[in-house]
Amino acid sequence: PILEEMGYFIDPGLVSQVRGMPTGMKLAIGGAIATSKDAKSTFYLDPQRGIVAINASDMNQVLSDFDTLEQKIQETLSVNLGKSAQFYEFILDAEAKVQPPRDPSRETGNLWRGSPTLMKMSDVLGWSVTQFGLRLVQEGSLTTDTKWAEFRIEPSITKPQSHYMINVVYREPQKAGVMAEARRARNRIDSMLNVLAEAS
Repeated sequence: PILEEMGYFIDPGLVSQVRGMPTGMKLAIGGAIATSKDAKSTFYLDPQRGIVAINASDMNQVLSDFDTLEQKIQETLSVNLGKSAQFYEFILDAEAKVQPPRDPSRETGNLWRGSPTLMKMSDVLGWSVTQFGLRLVQEGSLTTDTKWAEFRIEPSITKPQSHYMINVVYREPQKAGVMAEARRARNRIDSMLNVLAEAS
C-alpha cells in the first residue's frame, strides 16, 4: 500500500506470490519491486543485504521519493529507518559532452604525461602507457567503511573524443549529509570538468 500511495506500480506477479502464501510462512522478495506510473523511477529491495533503493534519472525525484517513503514507513509501520540504517548512500551515473577542441581522451592522457612511474610501467608492459580517466576516493577511507566518497570520470568507451562518463558515490551514516552531497553533485561535476580543461 505504501508504494501504491506514492504512485508506484507493483509487479502483479509479486502480489500474487504474497497473496498465495500459506499463513505463517515468510517470503523474501528482492530486485526491482515496483515502477512509478510514469516509468521514470524504480523501487529496489535487497532483503539479504538490508538495502532499500530508488533509482531514477532525476536526482530531485529520488530525494523526494525517498523522503516520502521514509515518512510513510514511519507512519504506517512505526519503523524509523534513520535510526536503524547503518548508512545512506547515493550513486550517480552521468554522461557529459564537451565541445571541440576539447578531447576527453587527450585531457586525461596528459595529466601525468612524463611521470617517472608511468615510464616504469611502460617498461614493464612493453608499450607506452597513459592515463585513461580518474578514480578519486576519500583519503583514509576503505570501500567497506560506512563513510565513503568516490568520484570516477573517464572518456566514454564509444565516444572517447567527445564524451565523459562519470560515476559519483557518497555514503555516510547521516541522511542529511548524503542528501546535501547529492544536491551538490551537479556543481561538483561541472567544476571537475573545468579542472580537466584547465590542466590539458
